[in-house]
Amino acid sequence: PVLVDLLACGTAATQKSAALCLWSLASMGDHETQSQIVQAGALPPLLQALHVTLDHDLQDSILRAIHALSSVPAAARTLCSSPLFFAQLTDLICRCGSILLQQMAADMVADLAPSVSDDTKRCMAPCISTLVKMMEAAKPATVQESAGRALLSLLTLKSNRKGFVRDEKSVTRLVQMLDPRNEEIDKKYPVSIFLALAMGGGNGTRRRLVDAGSCQHLQKLADAEVFGAKKALQRISSNRFKSLLSIGWQN
Repeated sequence: PVLVDLLACGTAATQKSAALCLWSLASMGDHETQSQIVQAGALPPLLQALHVTLDHDLQDSILRAIHALSSVPAAARTLCSSPLFFAQLTDLICRCGSILLQQMAADMVADLAPSVSDDTKRCMAPCISTLVKMMEAAKPATVQESAGRALLSLLTLKSNRKGFVRDEKSVTRLVQMLDPRNEEIDKKYPVSIFLALAMGGGNGTRRRLVDAGSCQHLQKLADAEVFGAKKALQRISSNRFKSLLSIGWQN
């Protein structure tokens, strides 16, 4: 309760220390400890402080604490029912200059987005292109995974998939990440994202992916037995073949 009071009424420095202390207690403690912190009312002042502060260090401390508490069902429900919280995550991913903060926000999106409404996912569409750029980052080592997981959670929505393939720069970046010569990129998430786009879009989507030059990279990855590459290649190739047959039949 004392830490909660400090979060609600303290200075920025005091709030930072209180948030870090709560994060330490939550991350090192068991589920009962995390539940007790939530029951003590820690989440509302954490969210309020995140909403009003522009200090990156304080935002980092607050997000750490929120992330550690998000495994508690009551906290997860509160977070998932807050469009403002996801708007803040979107803003941090899109406009924040700290890759560590962006990664933490991406982790929160990946963990919680499967349980939020379609409207919330739709409102997070502006951060998709930034998540694609984050997947190109070599350091920190886990940033590609964080961005990839967040992207996959947002691409479950059809309108987000359509928006992705209309963004030529994002499609080009994705195809470049598929290139086997690009060894800095783990192919797991680019292939998974490509497969989600190919499986969930219409012929127009698949045609854009083919026209971007993806087939040659997917063929090489399939030959190297990269998981999902063969399925993605078959998905776009078979539909392109069917389209050609249809055009030939009509002629």
